Amino acid sequence: MAFGSLLGFRNAASGGGEISNPNTNFRKNSGGNAWDANIRSVETIAASTTGYIQFTAKTTTHIGGTANYVMFGLSAAGDAPTTGYTGIDYAAYLRYAGGTHSFYVYESGSLKYSGATISDGDLFSVHRDGGSGAITYKKNGVTQYTSVGTNTTELRLHACPFDLNDRALDVIMERGAGEFNPYYQDYVKTIDY
Repeated sequence: MAFGSLLGFRNAASGGGEISNPNTNFRKNSGGNAWDANIRSVETIAASTTGYIQFTAKTTTHIGGTANYVMFGLSAAGDAPTTGYTGIDYAAYLRYAGGTHSFYVYESGSLKYSGATISDGDLFSVHRDGGSGAITYKKNGVTQYTSVGTNTTELRLHACPFDLNDRALDVIMERGAGEFNPYYQDYVKTIDY
């Protein structure tokens, strides 16, 4: 099954969900309320290089939904595509439900941090320091959590929304040559079957 064409992004293995990217954002546009859709960037952060991915929180409900659950982070570029969030090596998890807006950190499916609250417009990012290999998770530029381990491998953006229309906004990647939106970078179309 073709998951569709995403300029600059590619869909990973999926249990039925598809993801669209109309501009600098992405959203889940098909599938059920499950971790059944993944997206990975074509572009990568080179091994032992400083870089990060960043996106903006939007806590208000979207059309047809009352919640927004998004795992968004970095994974080893050589990892095989997986269904669900457990395949994301370093994930910032933004959960907006029932009037509670919370930020968590998951690494390979395991909860590592919880506690920060979210407001509309907050900037969340997952960073890798090229020298030390340290992975840090930031809210509005302030470190919320630093991973116990380190990473020096080539990394790519990797994300997983839960509900139909769940989304991440204003996606930015930095890989040592200035920030860019990977959606537009190189104008590459990739279709995974």
